[in-house]
Amino acid sequence: MIPIRLSIRNFMCYREPPVLDLGPIQIACLCGPNGHGKSALLDAITWALWGQTRARTQNELIHQGQTEMSVELDFTSRDRNYRVSRRHSLRHRGQGATILELQVASGDDMVPITGNTVRETEAAIRDLIHMDYDTFVNTAFLLQGRADMFTAASPARRKQVLAEVLDLGYYESLAARAKNAGRELDRQIASLDAAIETRAAETARRPEYEAALDEQKGAMRRTLASLKEQGAAAEELRARTSHLQARRSELSAVQARLDANRAELASLKRRHAASSARLADHEAMIARSAEINAGFQGHEEAAAQVAAFGQSLADLTELERIKATAERDLAVRKERLNSDLRGEKERLNDLLRISETLPQLREDTASIAQERKAAEGIEGDVVARRAALSELNAEAQVLNSQCQQLRSQMEETRRRFDLLESGDAVCPVCRQSLDDQGADHLRDEYQKAGLAAKRRHGELQSRMEEVSRETQQRGRDIQAAESRAAAARQLALRHQTDNERALEAALAAEGRIPEVRSSIGSLEGQLAALDEEMGGELAEIDARIGELGYDGELHREASARLAELEPYSALHIELGRARADMPAEREARDLASTMVARRTTEIEDAEQELETIRAEIADLPGLEAELAAKLAGIDELESQREGLAGRIGGLKEAVARCERLEAEVAESRRRRLAVAADLSAYSELARAFGKNGIQAMVIETAIPQITSSASEQLMRLTDGGMTVKLELREGRRERGTGEPAEQLDIRVGDENGNTRSYEMFSGGEAFRINFAIRIALSRLLASRSGAPLPILFIDEGFGSQDASGQDRLREAINSIQDEFQKVLVITHIEAIKESFPVRIEVQKTPSGSTFTVN
Repeated sequence: MIPIRLSIRNFMCYREPPVLDLGPIQIACLCGPNGHGKSALLDAITWALWGQTRARTQNELIHQGQTEMSVELDFTSRDRNYRVSRRHSLRHRGQGATILELQVASGDDMVPITGNTVRETEAAIRDLIHMDYDTFVNTAFLLQGRADMFTAASPARRKQVLAEVLDLGYYESLAARAKNAGRELDRQIASLDAAIETRAAETARRPEYEAALDEQKGAMRRTLASLKEQGAAAEELRARTSHLQARRSELSAVQARLDANRAELASLKRRHAASSARLADHEAMIARSAEINAGFQGHEEAAAQVAAFGQSLADLTELERIKATAERDLAVRKERLNSDLRGEKERLNDLLRISETLPQLREDTASIAQERKAAEGIEGDVVARRAALSELNAEAQVLNSQCQQLRSQMEETRRRFDLLESGDAVCPVCRQSLDDQGADHLRDEYQKAGLAAKRRHGELQSRMEEVSRETQQRGRDIQAAESRAAAARQLALRHQTDNERALEAALAAEGRIPEVRSSIGSLEGQLAALDEEMGGELAEIDARIGELGYDGELHREASARLAELEPYSALHIELGRARADMPAEREARDLASTMVARRTTEIEDAEQELETIRAEIADLPGLEAELAAKLAGIDELESQREGLAGRIGGLKEAVARCERLEAEVAESRRRRLAVAADLSAYSELARAFGKNGIQAMVIETAIPQITSSASEQLMRLTDGGMTVKLELREGRRERGTGEPAEQLDIRVGDENGNTRSYEMFSGGEAFRINFAIRIALSRLLASRSGAPLPILFIDEGFGSQDASGQDRLREAINSIQDEFQKVLVITHIEAIKESFPVRIEVQKTPSGSTFTVN
């Protein structure tokens, strides 16, 4: 994995810094004061890839005051470009939600390959870069405060970490797959054994099924013979019964026809009587024809008069409606104009009131300028205070460096004094043994030097405490001054903004006064014109109403006469209908007489036919009873036949099933032999891929390579004074297998051939050991992949070294830079960062940390 481009938003101390382009960089120094965000840039990379950082929770990573953060990282892996984007946002009650996306470059486009869940996408990223977070910080990333993760781990854990670095998890997964396959084959064998046992018990019953089948076939032959005999007798009875049932059906039809003729005869007689009555009514109506015609003529004349009066009334109503509408329209238009006039007059009063404030606003402008000048003076004081605070911080760094050097000197003096006390007195210049007088003299020198260094160290500590108190006080003073400056600046800005708005409004009001006065005059003229226009329109409507001449009393008299003659209108209609219906009514009466005679004859014939059929079907009930008994016997035989057929079918299926099961038992036994052979093979594979197989061989091969590489690097860092060796030894027995677990010890040797455990070292020596082993691990990864190491991050170490140790670390980094495609070193020490060709300078601003590439 090689990072190419890093984009951050709201991550830790960063708000929206520029994009960090790492593509052209081979070796660089990430520098800046402590706490400004150097390590946060590397945290952004590990969070984007694995969702892990130094922080305990993701919510702690969000920039203060924000609710979401995001990191986008472009990187190369296996000669392909990828982009990972991780976003995290706060939800209700402090809960968080994470979105993770993964893309791969395809031509000029990025194609999504994101999984269904965040967990699936993280697994895909681990497969792409071939390591997890722990492996990364144990090899390529010397994380601040965690450079000794591998070396400080327990001996048993060291071997596990080494297995992860060597990617032995692949063999472990193969062993697990072989074990899973073996367990599945065990289940198959158990299943086959159970199936063989079950099927064998069933096939043993085959002779029993075959004997029962022969018995049921004989019973079936006897039942079929009885069915044939009973069926012939039933068929003869069915033919005789069917003939008589047909005649009985005819009886019902004849009876129905008789009943219908009798009902129709009664209906025909009623129709004849009704036609005769209607003919009498028509003749009476025709006798009143003269009276009805005269009354109908008077009704029509009265209706014409009422219609004429109704039209005049409708015209009058419409004119009165038009007049009322015109009056309402006039009132509405006048009210609208009067409302607009009142509004314009109020607007004029408001404009006059606002424009009167112009002189005072112009006077306020000068006083606001004085306020801004006073705020700028307070800000200048803040700048001066910050400069003084920076000087104190610089002095504190110098004092801290001097204290560290004095502590190193006192430790070295104490070590040399202890050598004298042990009796091995050697001159530190010529390396020759000293006599008692020379040893006493050297001991006095060491005591004087130690006391002088101790006094100087106490003086420096006192001054550091004094500077710390003064720095804290000045920091509080600056915060207070900044608060006062911000308050004064905001107050002056608010006064200026309010004054500018008010001045702009007063000038605008002064310019609109002539326009409003002109609008008032126009509205007053429109009101006068409206009164004149509507007066003429209403006079014209009144003249048209007078021309109609409508008389309501004459209208009521005509309506009363029309109501009086209204019955003659209906009588006139009935008279016309009577004259038209007379011929048809006479024809209907004559036809009803003819039909009555015909239906009477048909009724007599049907009664005779009924008597004949009743005589024929007298024997039908006995025949039907005999046929029903015969059919019941046949049904019982059919039921027996169906039962026999079902039993025969079941027995045939049982025999056939036994034949199939015998073949299946043979096949299951053959399959069991094959599965047992596969189970033996998978058991061998599980042992071969397990921890005591190929994995142990790989680790045993890798340990000498790591030891050689780490010792070479450590000798370079200590000027040949130290070497390192990794050794495997047996540890406690594992619970699951009972076999002893292997542990990985780290032994460190000095120039005299003495060896000590790694745990006996601390400070700068421990860091140099950690650094050497970590570089060895990274080299091992490269040798296994056959390619240059992708990247090395170093996030600590220089502060724990003296000047000589720092020089050796710089030389070590320069000597291994060609083995890595990218090397990124983090430090706040000025002397160190000047040694690198590219520097990424990190600085903190009020809006968040940012950086520049030099």
